[in-house]
Amino acid sequence: MTDLLHGLEATLSFGGTPIGGYLENVSAEYLNELAEARRLGSAAVERLPGLEDCRFTANGPWEETVLGAALWTHKKAKTTAELIFSPDGGTTSYTTDVLLGTVNITAASNGMVNFSVQISGAGETERT
Repeated sequence: MTDLLHGLEATLSFGGTPIGGYLENVSAEYLNELAEARRLGSAAVERLPGLEDCRFTANGPWEETVLGAALWTHKKAKTTAELIFSPDGGTTSYTTDVLLGTVNITAASNGMVNFSVQISGAGETERT
């Protein structure tokens, strides 16, 4: 039987900066774009795999010195950064170049400052 994983083991590095310790949640979505053919007289849709893509969302409490600097540097540079995600703490890693899409910082009068981020793939993903 396969060992189950706890999310506490996950690691994430963005642009060479380990940011996993600042996150509460990470969602990694690895996709293949699908081309569809819907032919008259067919019993089902035909699908062909196409381009590879990935999307990441993450959130947690905001930290300005390391996390803020890493995210803001890449947001302003508008260049790709290497993202390495390991759901099991380093045994298996998924590596891809990404572009930072959105950084959302939320400050509430009755709680801590939090953030969320949306990151999109800009190349193929390698699994090692």
